[in-house]
Amino acid sequence: MTPESLSSSSLPFLDRLCRAASFLTLAAAVLCGVLRRTAGLVPGTFVAEGVLPVLTAAAVGYLTNFAAIALLFRPYRPVRWLKNLQGIVPKEQPRLAAQLGEEITENLLPPESLAEELCAAVSDHLQAPGLVPALRAQVRRYAVHYRRVLAAALSPVIEETLFLEAEKMASAGEARKFFDDCAGPWLTREAEREENLARIVAEASRRAPDIAAAVRRFLRDGAREYMQSEHPALCRFARADEIAAQRVMKWDWAALERKIAAAIASPATKYALRRELTMLGEKLREYVHSEEFATMLSAWRADREAAARSLLRRKLEEVLPESIVHIATDGRLWRELESQWLPSFRRFVLHRIRREKERIAARFDLSGRIEAAVLAQSPEKLHELVNEVSGKHLVLLQLLGYVLGGAAGFILIFAR
Repeated sequence: MTPESLSSSSLPFLDRLCRAASFLTLAAAVLCGVLRRTAGLVPGTFVAEGVLPVLTAAAVGYLTNFAAIALLFRPYRPVRWLKNLQGIVPKEQPRLAAQLGEEITENLLPPESLAEELCAAVSDHLQAPGLVPALRAQVRRYAVHYRRVLAAALSPVIEETLFLEAEKMASAGEARKFFDDCAGPWLTREAEREENLARIVAEASRRAPDIAAAVRRFLRDGAREYMQSEHPALCRFARADEIAAQRVMKWDWAALERKIAAAIASPATKYALRRELTMLGEKLREYVHSEEFATMLSAWRADREAAARSLLRRKLEEVLPESIVHIATDGRLWRELESQWLPSFRRFVLHRIRREKERIAARFDLSGRIEAAVLAQSPEKLHELVNEVSGKHLVLLQLLGYVLGGAAGFILIFAR
């Protein structure tokens, strides 16, 4: 007979039946003994020598097992007047908890194996194909919902970072470094100077017609104004101012354009320009390395900082919330994340888990957790838990005691 062969309803019924039969049998045996000793009444031979001994042995077997199983858990707490009598499981609960913790962590759930399982689980999760789309959707929802909160938190950081970099770039030291590395050589080195000179000459030659036109306009307007101021009467009666202006316009201005272009391309002009470029570079270098320049630059920054900060703050308030959403949903960012960042992150996490395996195992502290969990259970809860797991087996032991006790009584009858 096994617990699986009996239904969940028949087993408790048989247990209650055997219990009642055991108490009734013992009561009948006591009653028969009393009647025999006091009144001399003796039951029938078959009952007194056959049935009653077998039933009594069965009752003793059942009640012995019943008492033994009950004493595993009851009394739940020490009974002082019975010399602190207590059930075995409640009394030994601390030792049971410690032993369970050690056995489970050593034989069933070694922390090192749990760390390896954790490593495998993390690896599988980070390699799951739906991880990046799910992460992207979650980040997008978060960015859309909290874009203004995020913008308010990021705006001061971005503003301060930009201004720190701007101050560094606009410092006198950086300006001098830029001039010495870039602008100064561009003005003073011979190769760059000749190239700049060629550009200036070419541009000036290209502008020769514009220069001649400007001279023409200047002379025309000058002649008109001169005649109007010096000879107003002639201007009123003979239109002398217009005649003078027209005479200016009839000069050979094409020849002037050619002369201007030739003068610009002449060696004397190039020499003068070359000398001016060299002097300009030297003067700029002296100015950039002077205290006056550093003071001017510092005053310029201080004068414009408040306005620049205000402008930047307004722009950040306008564009940063939507920029956060755009960045959070940008496909290029997520493709880069999936192809570059996620594999690196996966390798980093797995490396850390493997390297810190002992610390992870120590942090699990399975032995201590199991011991604490068992100690935290009340004796009643432990009894209930054992009944849920093996209640049928305990009941079956009680029934088996009844059957074996009855068999032993039957054997004793035949052995007499």
